[in-house]
Amino acid sequence: MPTQRRRVVDVFEEEVPLDPDELWVHEGCIIWASGVYLVNGRLYGVQEALDGARDTSCSHCMAMGSTLGCYSKGCTLSYHYLCATEAGCALNEDNFSLRCPKHKFPQNHRPVKPVYPEQSERG
Repeated sequence: MPTQRRRVVDVFEEEVPLDPDELWVHEGCIIWASGVYLVNGRLYGVQEALDGARDTSCSHCMAMGSTLGCYSKGCTLSYHYLCATEAGCALNEDNFSLRCPKHKFPQNHRPVKPVYPEQSERG
Protein backbone atom coordinates (compact mmCIF):
# COMPACT_ATOMS: atom_id res chain seq x y z
CA MET A 1 0.00 0.00 0.00
CA PRO A 2 2.75 2.59 0.74
CA THR A 3 4.06 2.10 -2.83
CA GLN A 4 0.68 3.01 -4.36
CA ARG A 5 0.39 6.09 -2.21
CA ARG A 6 3.86 7.27 -3.17
CA ARG A 7 3.08 6.77 -6.85
CA VAL A 8 -0.02 8.97 -6.56
CA VAL A 9 1.98 11.71 -4.83
CA ASP A 10 4.71 11.51 -7.48
CA VAL A 11 2.17 11.80 -10.31
CA PHE A 12 0.56 14.79 -8.60
CA GLU A 13 3.89 16.55 -8.15
CA GLU A 14 4.83 15.98 -11.77
CA GLU A 15 1.53 17.22 -13.20
CA VAL A 16 1.02 20.22 -10.92
CA PRO A 17 4.22 22.10 -10.21
CA LEU A 18 3.71 24.12 -7.04
CA ASP A 19 5.08 27.63 -6.74
CA PRO A 20 6.97 27.98 -3.44
CA ASP A 21 5.35 31.41 -3.01
CA GLU A 22 1.82 29.92 -3.19
CA LEU A 23 -0.11 28.87 -0.14
CA TRP A 24 -3.00 26.44 -0.49
CA VAL A 25 -5.82 26.51 2.06
CA HIS A 26 -9.05 24.59 2.56
CA GLU A 27 -12.03 26.47 1.16
CA GLY A 28 -14.03 25.91 4.35
CA CYS A 29 -11.22 27.23 6.52
CA ILE A 30 -10.77 30.47 4.60
CA ILE A 31 -14.46 31.20 3.98
CA TRP A 32 -15.22 30.84 7.69
CA ALA A 33 -12.16 32.85 8.76
CA SER A 34 -12.83 36.06 10.65
CA GLY A 35 -12.40 39.13 8.47
CA VAL A 36 -12.79 37.32 5.13
CA TYR A 37 -15.58 38.57 2.89
CA LEU A 38 -16.93 37.49 -0.48
CA VAL A 39 -17.95 40.44 -2.68
CA ASN A 40 -18.94 39.95 -6.33
CA GLY A 41 -17.18 36.59 -6.49
CA ARG A 42 -13.91 37.86 -4.97
CA LEU A 43 -12.54 37.12 -1.49
CA TYR A 44 -11.20 40.01 0.59
CA GLY A 45 -9.17 39.80 3.80
CA VAL A 46 -7.53 36.49 2.89
CA GLN A 47 -3.93 37.63 3.46
CA GLU A 48 -4.75 39.09 6.86
CA ALA A 49 -6.54 35.88 7.89
CA LEU A 50 -3.57 33.77 6.77
CA ASP A 51 -1.11 36.00 8.61
CA GLY A 52 -3.09 35.52 11.82
CA ALA A 53 -3.48 31.77 11.28
CA ARG A 54 0.27 31.19 11.02
CA ASP A 55 0.64 31.81 14.75
CA THR A 56 -2.63 30.24 15.90
CA SER A 57 -2.91 26.62 16.98
CA CYS A 58 -6.12 24.62 16.75
CA SER A 59 -7.80 23.87 20.08
CA HIS A 60 -8.84 20.43 18.76
CA CYS A 61 -5.80 19.01 16.91
CA MET A 62 -3.15 21.44 18.23
CA ALA A 63 -1.73 22.00 14.72
CA MET A 64 -0.97 25.53 13.57
CA GLY A 65 -3.09 27.38 11.02
CA SER A 66 -6.52 27.59 12.62
CA THR A 67 -8.70 30.40 11.27
CA LEU A 68 -11.99 30.10 13.19
CA GLY A 69 -12.14 31.69 16.61
CA CYS A 70 -15.01 31.33 19.05
CA TYR A 71 -17.47 34.21 18.74
CA SER A 72 -18.05 34.36 22.49
CA LYS A 73 -16.44 37.42 24.09
CA GLY A 74 -13.22 36.55 25.89
CA CYS A 75 -12.96 32.98 24.54
CA THR A 76 -9.56 32.21 23.03
CA LEU A 77 -10.39 28.82 21.47
CA SER A 78 -9.64 28.54 17.75
CA TYR A 79 -10.22 25.76 15.21
CA HIS A 80 -9.65 24.56 11.68
CA TYR A 81 -13.02 24.23 9.91
CA LEU A 82 -12.97 20.41 9.89
CA CYS A 83 -11.76 20.28 13.50
CA ALA A 84 -14.61 22.59 14.52
CA THR A 85 -17.15 20.19 13.07
CA GLU A 86 -15.43 17.21 14.75
CA ALA A 87 -15.25 19.02 18.11
CA GLY A 88 -18.98 19.78 18.09
CA CYS A 89 -18.74 23.54 17.63
CA ALA A 90 -21.81 25.46 16.48
CA LEU A 91 -21.35 27.03 13.04
CA ASN A 92 -23.79 29.83 12.20
CA GLU A 93 -24.21 30.03 8.42
CA ASP A 94 -26.11 33.34 8.64
CA ASN A 95 -23.05 35.31 9.73
CA PHE A 96 -20.26 32.71 9.39
CA SER A 97 -19.50 32.68 13.09
CA LEU A 98 -18.44 29.83 15.34
CA ARG A 99 -19.14 29.04 18.97
CA CYS A 100 -17.01 26.45 20.74
CA PRO A 101 -18.75 23.57 22.56
CA LYS A 102 -18.57 25.50 25.86
CA HIS A 103 -20.26 28.58 24.35
CA LYS A 104 -22.61 26.87 21.89
CA PHE A 105 -25.64 28.42 23.53
CA PRO A 106 -25.58 32.02 24.70
CA GLN A 107 -26.33 32.34 28.44
CA ASN A 108 -29.88 33.54 27.83
CA HIS A 109 -30.61 30.84 25.22
CA ARG A 110 -29.50 27.67 27.01
CA PRO A 111 -31.80 24.71 26.38
CA VAL A 112 -34.35 24.30 29.12
CA LYS A 113 -34.45 20.93 30.88
CA PRO A 114 -37.95 19.53 30.89
CA VAL A 115 -39.35 19.14 34.40
CA TYR A 116 -41.78 16.30 34.86
CA PRO A 117 -44.02 16.12 37.95
CA GLU A 118 -42.59 12.76 39.01
CA GLN A 119 -39.05 14.19 38.90
CA SER A 120 -39.86 17.36 40.82
CA GLU A 121 -37.86 18.02 43.99
CA ARG A 122 -41.11 18.70 45.82
CA GLY A 123 -42.12 15.09 45.34
